[in-house]
Amino acid sequence: NIPGVENMPNVRDHDLSVYLRLQGNGLSCGGYEPHPDMLPEGVARDFAFGLYELDWDTFAFNVEHCAIRVPAINETGIKSTVCGPESFTPDHKPLLGESYGCRGFYQGCGFNSSGIMLAGGSGRELANMVVTGQASIDMFGYDVNRYHPDCTKDDAWILERSHEAYAKNYAMIFIHDENLAKRDMRTDPLHDTLLSKGCVFQQRQGFERPGWFASNSALLPDKKPYDWYGAYGNDKHAEYPYRDFLEEDYTFGYPRQFDQIGAESAACRERAALFNMSYFGKFFLSGPDAQAAVDYLCCSNVRKGPGGTIYTNMLNKQGGSETDLTVSHIEPCPLTGQDRFYIAAGGGSSHRDMCHIMNVIDDKG
Repeated sequence: NIPGVENMPNVRDHDLSVYLRLQGNGLSCGGYEPHPDMLPEGVARDFAFGLYELDWDTFAFNVEHCAIRVPAINETGIKSTVCGPESFTPDHKPLLGESYGCRGFYQGCGFNSSGIMLAGGSGRELANMVVTGQASIDMFGYDVNRYHPDCTKDDAWILERSHEAYAKNYAMIFIHDENLAKRDMRTDPLHDTLLSKGCVFQQRQGFERPGWFASNSALLPDKKPYDWYGAYGNDKHAEYPYRDFLEEDYTFGYPRQFDQIGAESAACRERAALFNMSYFGKFFLSGPDAQAAVDYLCCSNVRKGPGGTIYTNMLNKQGGSETDLTVSHIEPCPLTGQDRFYIAAGGGSSHRDMCHIMNVIDDKG
């Protein structure tokens, strides 16, 4: 027992990465240390509702930081410990929805220690998906099919990104936040050329895409191997220009590069610019029913004939937008004479867009 603790509110300290919750005359203490014990091989197949012995070398980080907020913890005994596995995903968001390639198999998992907080809404929308085939609100960020296959088959990407999600669980995430884990996984032939010109890259689905150019800086914004935030015996990068450029953007005001990006925008408007869209998804849709398929999938008129391109939405059964992309009618197949269409989808959603297209075609028969 801790005398007087009864009137203490529940506390979440984002700077110390710990939480303290009132339990009678005592406290439940925990947090998110930078060096969690990870399970890359997963848990045993028959493991359910089980616990592990607490690793005090790992948990000491949380005890020490909780004691900074409530010093009485240093003189208080420990009543009990609870240590169980928790699932974290590479982008710190759950996995919800029907699995592509296994129709009728729905997932609701990977809640990143937010299961109780997210259970109500996630459960409701998962039920909507099962019953009606569609969520009632935009659930793209949680879609189980959002990851590109190049990412999900790369164990290092999954491990590094999931560790970073855990280590930053209590971090303040700004709108332009970028991951430092597993960079340069997918690059195009122009990557090094653009980097030499000061390009500050962003990663989408494992692909490095141009963000903006630090052309007024002598420092090269190159990405370095993941330093695990100094955990597991790794030295945290002392000098890291790319990280420094990113942190300048983490603000609720105007970042230092605001004028630089403004100059790039003005150049596009007043002169000319070439955009590198290599990270976009590209699909070919062909066959005897290709025209009928795109007519059914797209809400815009795509009957433009060979050489025509249309920007269009694809809708769901409720009339809501599933994606927006471009559809180009290219030359017929020289062997069969059948129609062919080239579809360019946003890099951040390309795999999920492909899943939508294939599922609609499958449902239509």
